[in-house]
Amino acid sequence: MKYSYAAEVDIQVAKRVIAIANRVGDILDRELAKPQFEAMPVDLGYVPIVMAEDSLETYKARTKVRLTKRLLDSAPQLPFGIFLTGSDEEAVRAYLNGLRGDLPKLARLGLRKDEIASVFSLFDRVEDEAIKSFLYEADSL
Repeated sequence: MKYSYAAEVDIQVAKRVIAIANRVGDILDRELAKPQFEAMPVDLGYVPIVMAEDSLETYKARTKVRLTKRLLDSAPQLPFGIFLTGSDEEAVRAYLNGLRGDLPKLARLGLRKDEIASVFSLFDRVEDEAIKSFLYEADSL
């Protein structure tokens, strides 16, 4: 399994979303290189949409399962306010919950229930590590 990411974001929250995306991406790249996940014949693409209310009609959620590419292409709308004024913990959780909501669709790409459960567990660990790293960073300032 490979993971790729980008984002469609309002300029007001771009720096924060990008920081979270990079941190989560680094952790996921490391974890997905482990044999348990590397052997899964699917890829995850994540393009969260974090836009102010007046732009939501233009930037709609558009998750797709691309069977021929063996790709879950997740593009949910995430809550703008959390990235604007929420805590780092809330923002990391919101970021990962967007993709978590689409993980059951991995079954359409042939993953078994136990494999999907292990991906959910992985996301729990990634969330914990990302939150701790942001908290450590804040304490270090």
